Amino acid sequence: MIKNILKLTSPLPLFPISLLLLFMLPGPIFADKLDSLLHLHDTTSVVYFYNRTDSLAMGDFHQISSTKLTGFQRYNPLDQFGRMSASLSNIGLPYKNLLFQPELSDAFYTGMQTYDTYTFTNENTRYYRTLLPVTYLQYDNGSKKEQSFRVIHSQTIKRTVTLGVDYFLINSPGVFVNNKSDNNSVVLTGQYYTKNLRYGAIINYRHNKFISLESGGIVNDTIFEQEIETDSRLFEANLTTAQNLVKESGFQANTYFYLSGKPEIIDSVKMKPSTFHAGRVEYTFNFTRQTQIYSDDEPLVDFYKPYGPVIDSNETYDSLRIQSFDNRFSWSNLRMDDQPEKKYLLIIFSIANKRSTISDSVSEEKFNSWIPEASVRVRPYRSLVVDLSGKMTLGGFNSAGFELKGSASQTYKDKKGRTGDINFSFLTTSQQAGYYFTHFNSNYFRWDTSFSNQIIQLADFSLRYRNLTGKVEYQFISDYVYLDREAHPAQHKGSINLIRASLSDEFRWKVWGIDAQLVYTMNSNKELIRLPDFMARVSVYPTLSLFKNAAVLQPGVDVFYNTAYYASAYMPALRMFYLQDEKKIGNYAYIDVFINLMIKRFRIFVKYQHLNSLWSESRYYMVPHYPLQAATFKFGMSWSFYD
Repeated sequence: MIKNILKLTSPLPLFPISLLLLFMLPGPIFADKLDSLLHLHDTTSVVYFYNRTDSLAMGDFHQISSTKLTGFQRYNPLDQFGRMSASLSNIGLPYKNLLFQPELSDAFYTGMQTYDTYTFTNENTRYYRTLLPVTYLQYDNGSKKEQSFRVIHSQTIKRTVTLGVDYFLINSPGVFVNNKSDNNSVVLTGQYYTKNLRYGAIINYRHNKFISLESGGIVNDTIFEQEIETDSRLFEANLTTAQNLVKESGFQANTYFYLSGKPEIIDSVKMKPSTFHAGRVEYTFNFTRQTQIYSDDEPLVDFYKPYGPVIDSNETYDSLRIQSFDNRFSWSNLRMDDQPEKKYLLIIFSIANKRSTISDSVSEEKFNSWIPEASVRVRPYRSLVVDLSGKMTLGGFNSAGFELKGSASQTYKDKKGRTGDINFSFLTTSQQAGYYFTHFNSNYFRWDTSFSNQIIQLADFSLRYRNLTGKVEYQFISDYVYLDREAHPAQHKGSINLIRASLSDEFRWKVWGIDAQLVYTMNSNKELIRLPDFMARVSVYPTLSLFKNAAVLQPGVDVFYNTAYYASAYMPALRMFYLQDEKKIGNYAYIDVFINLMIKRFRIFVKYQHLNSLWSESRYYMVPHYPLQAATFKFGMSWSFYD
């Protein structure tokens, strides 16, 4: 595998040379500095950071608790972390985010987002920081051989090296014809730090493979809605041999070095930092290769007829290949002995070069972009943090695009010690629409268009007090690019305004708990951006101690609801969603009953999903022509180890 990794880096020899020099550098013996970041000695939770060592240096850690039982029954990734999504009939298949958020990118991107939640990327790869070996296992199972499995392991060797693996599998044949999902994702990570943390490097290798059998939805909704046929395997599908294959693999390495030396030693106890310091430099290399293939042995079925003439009437085999190389250099005024929470001014300058190539069977296009960026973090006092940053794209895809953003966060505590925070953020950007909106060449869809840059402005304000959080978000989009009713790209020459108000609470009274997430959206152009006006997810449950606190039991009810709207339809040949006006869906509640049980670090859930389908009307869709599953049992378990 090492030989393969070195082959990936051969076009840019700078990285392997710098990494080799990094590991040859001597490591001073200040082990206490390293231990401050390997600080987790208890077994109640584990901390990790994301993406680059910038996060490590600035103390931007996240915590995963092995003893959290609330919400454990939500095993589907689309239902976790406050997500609300319109999904197809089966777990692991493409989906659409119902909490509308424009996709932001400073260089090449396709505009396809239908697999993002399942994908291991540089941005969501976890790097664990703990002296204890960490192993996490989870297995979930449903009807019709539905299963998901995840294993996470991280282990630190002699304090300076940490190795990790994260593997996630979803495999489900589904309850409808040609509706199978088969997802496999894995990321391997490595970390190295000298004992005083002056030098460090992190690496990851990731591989994602998604196979989705595409049904195109059922042919006749009436058969389902009027219960003419109750066996879902007998519903006729629009497509019976179509399939999407998306493969992505990549390698990222990130290294840093503090230019200033160790603090001056005054005596055996005290250290005095030097008056002048040269800061911290960081280098990141990233390589990504992606293949997307849409195939169908029956290219002339009626499903495709409204969308355009077919080139190959014998077989559809649309193949796209995307390859990217990124290099990023940055400098900050961090010094080795800095404590980020006490540093009143942090400055970062960076420049990135991103090169991308996209090709199909007949053409190839290359892009080369340079992206300078500057950011500043001001901390007037410990409880207030203000961040400002800006960047611009020069050349290549998204040329002359820019992004300016800022945020302010104020934490507070009342007289009884109860905490909260106030947050405000804004962003303004000019960027090109995703590549698929401007250039596409397949058996059914072909276009070569030119759109002006989209102007996107976002602002939000949130207030949290204990477990109650209220948030108001404003979104302004000018020259919005979308897929119209014929699944072709179009641009709206005008502006769209959205205001989203949300309220989330984890209410506790004695043994009872109510977790609620309420979202209301005001949309100035419902013709182009299709969203429910209102959505709610609510859980009600008691938390009961058993066997003298040796176990915890949580029986409860989960409810999800959204108002009716003309939801976007899904086009398998594009792997994207487009506008439709023929079918209005929603105004329907999904009710699950569940039991969660925890014994030490072993957790298990059993739930009867979509209980109310036993008596309600058959009109439960999240995407037009893709009925969701009726009432069915699900169960899952997880086990965490720290030894």
